[in-house]
Amino acid sequence: MENQPNQSLLNAMSLNDLLDKIENNLGKLGGGMGVDPKEILAEMDEASLRLKNADTQDHPPKSEEAQFDYISKSLQKYGSLFLRTIGGSGALSNLRDQRNPPPENWWWFIDQWLEQKRSASLRKSMTTAGIVVVILVALIFAYQRFLAPDKLTQQKYDSISGAQQSMANGDYAAALTQINQALAGSPNDSDLLIYKGVLLTKLGQQNEAAQVFAQAEKILNNHEALLGARTLDYLQAGDPKSSKASAQELIAYNPKSAEGYFYLAKSEELLGEQTTALDAYNTAFTLADSQGKSELAATIKISMAMMMQSMNSQLQLPTVEMTPTAPGK
Repeated sequence: MENQPNQSLLNAMSLNDLLDKIENNLGKLGGGMGVDPKEILAEMDEASLRLKNADTQDHPPKSEEAQFDYISKSLQKYGSLFLRTIGGSGALSNLRDQRNPPPENWWWFIDQWLEQKRSASLRKSMTTAGIVVVILVALIFAYQRFLAPDKLTQQKYDSISGAQQSMANGDYAAALTQINQALAGSPNDSDLLIYKGVLLTKLGQQNEAAQVFAQAEKILNNHEALLGARTLDYLQAGDPKSSKASAQELIAYNPKSAEGYFYLAKSEELLGEQTTALDAYNTAFTLADSQGKSELAATIKISMAMMMQSMNSQLQLPTVEMTPTAPGK
C-alpha cells in the first residue's frame, strides 16, 4: 500500500513551519534527496485549508499568504520537474482518482495545467508564424508589383554578376559572352556596352573596344561619366594598370573629380605604390568632402585606413626564434 503523508504531523506544525517545509521540499525536488512529491501535494492541501480558515479571522496572515503565493508560482515554474518526479501524468491521474481533490487545489491538476500552457504557447507560435507568413507574402507581392526590376533589368544585373564571376576565374571570353547575351535584349544599355569594351580590351581587341566605348559615350552624351564607369570596370576586372590610365584620363578631363582621384588611389594601391596612393586618397577625400559627397568621403576614409593598417603590419619585423647551439659546434 502506498505511503500516506502523516496528517498528524502536519496538524502539529504551525503554518509558518508548514510553508517553510513545502518551500524546502520544492528546493530539493529532483535532486535525489528523498523528497516524496505526494507529501508536497498533502502539504499544499493543508496550507491552503489553513489560509482559507484564517481569512475569516480579524487579522489574516498576509505574510503567510505571500509565501504561499510564492510557493505556488515556484511549483508552476518547476511543474514539469514535479510531474516527472511523481511518475508522470498517469501516476498523478491515479492519485487524483484515489483522493478526489477539489478543483481549486490546482496542484493536483498540474499535468492538465501544463498541457493547457503548452497548447496556448503552440497556438501563439502558430499565430505568430501565420502573421509572419502573411507579412512575407505581402512583401513579396509588393516587391513583385512595385519594386521588382523588369525582366531586361534583371537580366542585365544577372549577366553582369555572371561576367564578374567569370572574370574572377580569368575567363574573359565567357564574361564577354554573358554580356553579349544581355546586350541582345538591351543593345543601347551604356553600362553593358562599357563592360563589353573593358572585356574586349582584356582580350586584346583594342579597335573593337574603342568602337564600343564611342557607342556608349554617344548614348550617355557625357564623357566624364564614360571615363568614370570605364575606370571602375577596369578595377573590378582586376586590371589596375588600365584603371590607373583611365583614372588619369578622367582627372585630366576634370581635375576636381573626387571619383577620379579615388580610382587612381585604388589603382596605385593595387600596384603596390602606397605612397602615391596615399596622396591620391588625401586629394580624393578633400574633394569629396568639399563637394558634399559624404558617402564617397566615408568610403575613401575607410579605404585609406585599411591601406595604412596593411602598411603598418608589413613594417612589423617577424619574431625569429633562436635555437641554442651546442658547445663545440
